[in-house]
Amino acid sequence: VVDAIINQREKDCLEEGTNEGLTSINFKTEFNNGRILSLTLQVETLAGNLVFEEMYYNFDIKKKQNLKIESLFSEKDQKTILKKINDALKLRLQEYSTEEKEIDQQHAVDVLLAKSNIVTNDQVRFFKINENGIEFMADYGLQRGILPIENNVFISFIDLNPYLKIEFKKLVF
Repeated sequence: VVDAIINQREKDCLEEGTNEGLTSINFKTEFNNGRILSLTLQVETLAGNLVFEEMYYNFDIKKKQNLKIESLFSEKDQKTILKKINDALKLRLQEYSTEEKEIDQQHAVDVLLAKSNIVTNDQVRFFKINENGIEFMADYGLQRGILPIENNVFISFIDLNPYLKIEFKKLVF
């Protein structure tokens, strides 16, 4: 699995036709119960400057399939989970809004808080599974480094239990 991801990332770097090159990949096993494997890959590329990126992969080991958000929740329940994530992010942004910051940071916070949803389903496609729950990685849709606010939202399996698909519960519990 890791070899396939590395090979694909190297291929992507070559096809982009830039001087970008893959300099290193590290991975960390977040969870492995023999049925689910959750990996975090830390990718470093060089394109004029170093770029660090994290990628999250979750696999159903027996079916040899990548787990997507649709594997975990029904469409209706995805909306409920998205609301929980948006509520947590909105609270962080409101707290950060009261702190002293640069003008461009305040503008970014104001724009995000003006939205009914800070992130959409497409912006929370990345997640990692651990023994206690799922950590969702939200993409604020901003240039990296604009806001020093965590983009991760952890929800425990206790809180997720009513929303998880039965097939996924069988893999975890």
